[in-house]
This record gives sequence, structure tokens and C-alpha cells, in this order.
Amino acid sequence: MQAHPTARPEPVAATGNALADVAAPCPILAAVKDRAKALKKMRRHENKRLFFGWCSCLHALGFSF
Repeated sequence: MQAHPTARPEPVAATGNALADVAAPCPILAAVKDRAKALKKMRRHENKRLFFGWCSCLHALGFSF
């Protein structure tokens, strides 16, 4: 019994960034992510400000921290 002849698939050249060709980034999703990142940064800076204020308060009272 002989195998059925099959056509070979055509070779396709790979592009450098195949994922970018699949879907364009959503501007709404990008805006949401940017806002979340800004809020996280703002919270982090606020926490640092409160911590260093607490440290300077302890230092003024005579504790070493």
C-alpha cells in the first residue's frame, strides 16, 4: 500500500516581532495601567514620607532609629 501524496506547506519567513502583529494595544487598557502605576507610585512616596517623618520625630525625642 502506498501513502497518499501530500503537498508540502510553503515556508513563511518569520518576522522580528510576531506578537506585535497579532493585536494592537488597547488605548483604554494602556490608560488604566498607566493610572494604576501612577497611583502605586503616589502611595509608595506617601508611605516613605510618613516613615521618614516618624523617624525624624523619634530622632528629635532622643531615640536612635
